[in-house]
Amino acid sequence: GQSFARPSARTLRVHKAESGGKMLEAGECRALLDAADRTLRCMLLLGLNCGFGNDDVAQLPISALDLDGGWLTFHRPKTGIKRRCALWSETVDALREVLAHRPKPRDPADADRVFISYRGTNYERKGKNHSSCPIVAATRKAMQAAGVHRKGLGFYCARHVFQTIADNARDPVATSSVMGHVASSGDMSARYRERVPDDRLLAVADVVHKWLFPPTE
Repeated sequence: GQSFARPSARTLRVHKAESGGKMLEAGECRALLDAADRTLRCMLLLGLNCGFGNDDVAQLPISALDLDGGWLTFHRPKTGIKRRCALWSETVDALREVLAHRPKPRDPADADRVFISYRGTNYERKGKNHSSCPIVAATRKAMQAAGVHRKGLGFYCARHVFQTIADNARDPVATSSVMGHVASSGDMSARYRERVPDDRLLAVADVVHKWLFPPTE
């Protein structure tokens, strides 16, 4: 409640440094993908490819996918900001596999959801204050199996990885567009920008892909 004061910026920085942050290196990401089951692997690829978080994958609709063209167009549930992302071939293949084995939803409202559990339910966080998230539990298990688990690290680290590596594309506008970031009050250009060209979005995706899956000689 209001009785609790938010930690200072310095305290948060120290905590982040001591905990190792929320970054996984390329080899760790590949190990995690190998340890994940079909559904979680697809979710993680969306996180690494498109900067998706838990709610993004849980609410992703089939209608947002253009698998033949290799694109995903879907607003960020948290902010309502529209995003467009160039999909890697690995992500497209994983999505096709998930859809091919997708259980029938128990709730008709979930008819357009990409991810449906074997129980026929969606993957949204449930419980008081959304405390229970099946994606969190599955990620923890896979991280432990891959030997990359540490305190404070979870599915959302994929979004941190994407942002960190995508910065190497040196196109912050395109990266922010994929991430679905809210424009700051001083960023007037973002308020008027209606879209980012696909070639720039593709360039960002390529930079992260080459880092995660470096070409073999």
